[in-house]
Amino acid sequence: SGGGGGGGGSGALNSSSNEPAPHCAATSAAAKGKSTQSVPQQDTTGWHAVCPLLDCPHARKEVHADGLTVDLQAPCATCGNVGENMQCLTCHTVQCGRHVKQHMLQHHEETRHNLVCGFADLSFWCYACDSYIDS
Repeated sequence: SGGGGGGGGSGALNSSSNEPAPHCAATSAAAKGKSTQSVPQQDTTGWHAVCPLLDCPHARKEVHADGLTVDLQAPCATCGNVGENMQCLTCHTVQCGRHVKQHMLQHHEETRHNLVCGFADLSFWCYACDSYIDS
């Protein structure tokens, strides 16, 4: 259930038109309210692309950029891990991801802060939508 900071889908948009890439056609439907989750799609090469939501309802309400500084080498505030971390976009704490000790997931469960940025690939994840989101 959900990734939360690993393997973002920033390449899922067609840069020339800002439209979803052909393999992300289902994401277009998701953005129109037909689904609230990112949709993994299999392209003709057999690879799976994670297609982010194009319109997360939490992004406008919960991102607090004032005072935000990003240090991609910042350790997890709970365990000190320096790999696979992410930053809460509400309170700016840095915690480790699900593939380490799940401290960001724990932070979300305790605070209901939904939006995070993964340091490994600079992807954005919304816990409430259980989906990557387009930045």
